[in-house]
Amino acid sequence: MKNIIFGSMVSTILISLTGCSISSFNPFDDSKSSGIADLDKIYNEYKTFRPNKAMAVIISADKRFASGYSFEFTSQDKANTEALKRCNTSNTKSKNKISGECKLYAIGDKIVY
Repeated sequence: MKNIIFGSMVSTILISLTGCSISSFNPFDDSKSSGIADLDKIYNEYKTFRPNKAMAVIISADKRFASGYSFEFTSQDKANTEALKRCNTSNTKSKNKISGECKLYAIGDKIVY
């Protein structure tokens, strides 16, 4: 019984120290994201990235979306271009048959969409 309690306490401490939690959400895996609720999760993760950063999205009429982002580029223009490229070639966009071109959602820390 002591081992179970101790193991649980260690797990709780490690999760607290690292800021990690058990979740199936992975912002780097766009193949699982398509609902608008996930856009908030991705944007919250994006906000923690270092400059120069950009995030691009495309949102369909039925509220499905695809996204792409980039960070730590040598210039903001390069970050913008890469985010658009990643969004337009994302697995989610093709899987959900979302047509059209992605648009910049955020440039640096400013939402521009």
